[in-house]
Amino acid sequence: LNLTRPDMVEKVHADYLAAGAMVLTTNTFGANMVKLSRHGLGEQVDAINRAGVRLARAVAGTSALVAGSIGPTGLIPDTADAAMMERIRTAFAEQADVLAAEGVDALVLETFRHPVEMAAALEAVRPLTHVPIVASMVFDPDLLTGDGLTPEAAAAWMASRGADIVGANCGEGPSVLFRVASRMLGAGRPVIAQPNAGRPRRIEGRVLYRSTPEYFGEFTKRMLAAGIRVVGGCCGTTPSHIRQMSAELRMVGGLPRANAVKHV
Repeated sequence: LNLTRPDMVEKVHADYLAAGAMVLTTNTFGANMVKLSRHGLGEQVDAINRAGVRLARAVAGTSALVAGSIGPTGLIPDTADAAMMERIRTAFAEQADVLAAEGVDALVLETFRHPVEMAAALEAVRPLTHVPIVASMVFDPDLLTGDGLTPEAAAAWMASRGADIVGANCGEGPSVLFRVASRMLGAGRPVIAQPNAGRPRRIEGRVLYRSTPEYFGEFTKRMLAAGIRVVGGCCGTTPSHIRQMSAELRMVGGLPRANAVKHV
């Protein structure tokens, strides 16, 4: 879509900017060599990522920051498989190099389930850029990563490998993400929380997210009060959710400023 329907991507960015988002995340979450190759698009890593940054930047102007989104490869990393791990690191380095060259304000490694893959991403990306790197993992309802790390352990793991901001996104709604992110505050890094609009439900053939904007607004206040510095939304969040979060941010005048972030 970055190449074939840039108008659609720009419209999404514009909707969230108008709702009060202070950071626009590029439409590049799955734009690494491993994922694109499954769809016959491996040769377009450079073009898709460059377009993703330029579209977000065109909308953001001087009103918002632009964060380059990097998602997992979809492979289950095996540290005993040297070739696989090198393929993963190469894919992340290639994508990050393009995003950094286009001048993003930050890189966001998001929705990682496996700490080993997150470590590979940080190892590949950190030497390429001096912009802030956000490292955000997915946690299950038991507040554990895919291989059993607690929020405290995951935050320390990411911080020790070069993450400037640590946190959690996707997977669960505001209640769970609030509990996870609150437990990551001791890692010595600012913390980000980007919940889904609840756990998705399939109703009459449609996938629906049932957390309301008002519910997001309430947890925005709780997150800020707890010391979480960056807040936003992941799957199922709409401009209405971000608008409500932005309104809560404006009302909290005595707390550190936070950023409302939205994925394309």
